[in-house]
Amino acid sequence: MINKSADRDTDNIHRLYNCEELQQMYLHTIPAYVYYIRHIPTGKFYYGSRYKHISLNIQPEQDLWKTYFSSSKKVLELRKQYGNESFEYKIIFESNDTDECFRFEQNIIRENISNMLCLNSRYFDIEKSERVFSVFGKTLSTKGKSKSEETKLKMRKPKSASHRKNISETQKANGGNGPIKHSEETKQKISQSGKGRIVSNETRKLIGLVHKGVPKPTVTCPECNKTGGKGPMHRFHFNNCKLRKNNE
Repeated sequence: MINKSADRDTDNIHRLYNCEELQQMYLHTIPAYVYYIRHIPTGKFYYGSRYKHISLNIQPEQDLWKTYFSSSKKVLELRKQYGNESFEYKIIFESNDTDECFRFEQNIIRENISNMLCLNSRYFDIEKSERVFSVFGKTLSTKGKSKSEETKLKMRKPKSASHRKNISETQKANGGNGPIKHSEETKQKISQSGKGRIVSNETRKLIGLVHKGVPKPTVTCPECNKTGGKGPMHRFHFNNCKLRKNNE
């Protein structure tokens, strides 16, 4: 039911709004926004969009980098290490249409995601209605996704020289991915750590026998007459033999 009140002097009817209606009218004037933040020391940047400030009655200019610092974990790590003052930020798009705001955000991520400095790892392809993950300097997760026979065939083929070069450059940009390269000092420590160990003559003989293929000594269980190596036999036979326990 709509609340109305008549003016006694003019007989004009005025619309009365309750608090909830007034709040909704005011909230409608607060736009959603797309933002850009850049970490100055490293040049790394991130694109994002924001909607929750609308329900909090906060205008975009009073929200970004004052009450909201993006939901990116990578941005959070940089903030913890360098502080909030090491970033520059700006609002690059505003709209009361949240769908339009979302489309703008995803398109600008798509245009920049191939940049090594871009912290965004994926975007939503609106035309194909699917998520697209970045593979430049990052890992593409294909868990649970079936591969076509053509893709499997390409994976089996040896990598070309240009492909190997691209992989090498990507790994270097990503902090390296391969065997650890020890310094000369570390190599010397590893070498010295194995020296000076005292090995008894008995141990040397046993090692020699093993390398020569000499069979290990065996024992026979007096309860079930089964023969095997000392370790397993003493563990499962002799006093622990099932036959003996059953007879008891």
